[in-house]
Amino acid sequence: MNRLDVAIVWPDGTRSPVGSVYWTDPDAQRGGAIQSEFHYAPAYLADPRAFALDPVALPLRPGAHTVRRPAEGVPAILEDSAPDDWGRRLIARHHHLPGRLCRVPVFLRLVGGSVLGALRYSDAGSPLIETETAAATTIPGLLLEADQFVRGGDGNLMQLFRAGASAGGARPKVLVRDAGGRERIAKFPRYDDAVSVVRLEAAALHVARAAGLPVPDFTVHETVNGPVLLLDRFDVTPPGGRRHMATMKTLLAADGYYHASYADMADVVRRLSADISTDLTSLYRRMVLNAALGNTDDHLKNFAMLHDERGWTLSPVYDLIPDVQDRREHVLAFGNGSSAPPTRAALLQIAPAFGLSGAAANDALAAVGKAIMQWPTACERFGVLPTETEGFARDIAARVAHCGLIPRAGRPDAQPKP
Repeated sequence: MNRLDVAIVWPDGTRSPVGSVYWTDPDAQRGGAIQSEFHYAPAYLADPRAFALDPVALPLRPGAHTVRRPAEGVPAILEDSAPDDWGRRLIARHHHLPGRLCRVPVFLRLVGGSVLGALRYSDAGSPLIETETAAATTIPGLLLEADQFVRGGDGNLMQLFRAGASAGGARPKVLVRDAGGRERIAKFPRYDDAVSVVRLEAAALHVARAAGLPVPDFTVHETVNGPVLLLDRFDVTPPGGRRHMATMKTLLAADGYYHASYADMADVVRRLSADISTDLTSLYRRMVLNAALGNTDDHLKNFAMLHDERGWTLSPVYDLIPDVQDRREHVLAFGNGSSAPPTRAALLQIAPAFGLSGAAANDALAAVGKAIMQWPTACERFGVLPTETEGFARDIAARVAHCGLIPRAGRPDAQPKP
């Protein structure tokens, strides 16, 4: 069997072995299925800081944990730190990987120590490979390389591979460190974007912060090659350590992104959080804001829990954007069992699942309603074109009215979509 060793970087910056995952080569007779199992290291089990990497699938105990994911070949919690579509395509291009080797264990081995979260990966008995985080001063060049890659170019992409292979999501992004030493994620535009996704995401994050939600520090960095959204990494601690991350997809043991509700995530928070009341209130406000803003990319990998000395807590907001693809329906279901934008009655009806009284729920709706009124100002602040601002304001106005967040007279000065 193949073996991949797993280590953890603690919040104080020290590192310890965690365990190993063993897997077979893909079985062509079974559609490429992989058999695998995970073992915690005895030293980790004896460490007083030890915790279950995944409290659902990997409880903290000795022995083999069978991985029942034949297509992926690793526990879901390990895949959480693996690159997604963007990074996987970079890795496959850089290493000239044939299709049969485009597997999660291979991707993890190749990115090694340059991943989001606290886990690190290396071949059995081999030293951990860590690449140097790119300097923020290289962003213009990285943006050019990302554009070349998206367009299918075959030039030298070494700088982009080193900075972007471990990044998650489908859109181009890289990991950088600014002059002050802050670890940041740089999110790039694409040449074929119909709207300014980077600027719209900045405006959405501004509105989220106004709604009282935790948002990483961010800025729009203007370059000669286009705008770049720079966000502080919330998995990095002040001493330079890391916080362990688990997506809601993993914690719900969901096979896909699309078979869950906001109430299901509330159950996870209630079961794991070290600050249940704060996290449930925050999750409820995120749900309301997603409905009002039109963030229809609200799938389970866009919500996460972090683990540090306090235990598990809900992560800050990330990947927040209005309905740029005009999907109309959300990924996650609301209290009425529908993924369509909910009414005020539906939002109030689901509030008890988040531990909220009627008064607390009304306060949350009012806070989001007040914040969403800042949409035009936020767009202007981050350089969104007036035509884009007005177009999304119409959709937001219709959603706000449908959700009953603010009186009709107080809605943004725009008409809903026909």
